[in-house]
Amino acid sequence: MSTIKVNNIQSRTGNAVSFTSGDSVTFPSGINLGVTSPSASNLLDDYEEGTFTPTLEASNGDSSVTYTQQHGFYTKVGNLVSISIRLSASASSDGTGTFIEIGGLPFEYSGNRCAMSLGAINDCNVLAQDATAHGLGVIMLSAQSTIKLVYYRLGTGNGNYVAPATAGLPSYIVLGGTYQTTT
Repeated sequence: MSTIKVNNIQSRTGNAVSFTSGDSVTFPSGINLGVTSPSASNLLDDYEEGTFTPTLEASNGDSSVTYTQQHGFYTKVGNLVSISIRLSASASSDGTGTFIEIGGLPFEYSGNRCAMSLGAINDCNVLAQDATAHGLGVIMLSAQSTIKLVYYRLGTGNGNYVAPATAGLPSYIVLGGTYQTTT
């Protein structure tokens, strides 16, 4: 096996390339995946990881929350953003808006109005507002970086915004999911 070493990068014939600890490779124009000739549809030109500070509020913004946990993590690959959120509140003034939303997401949603399929949403006191409430979900609206909480009624399949005046702000939410962005 032959080895070529250039600037701490070792290239071997075969299928392996290794790097000296702490070194990396940068592709300023991106990487074309799965093709023998470059094309825009197969170009991976954006990858990012980070944190954000999610917020819990009434839609008209007149709520006040004291957090015991307020964590948001994201990974962005191309135009897809995967998020993980954990919010825990020790006290809140509920506000009077028409819906409860989670704000502070790192990127705006670019799709049409859409119910997202998210991992775990854990909050019992929100569902207590309606005896026919069956499940909790979320909706994102185009060009916004907020998530609206909705609940579903048994037998109807209809989603309704969770209103802070009747439900109070949730005391604990853990959720994760993926959405599309244009940035």
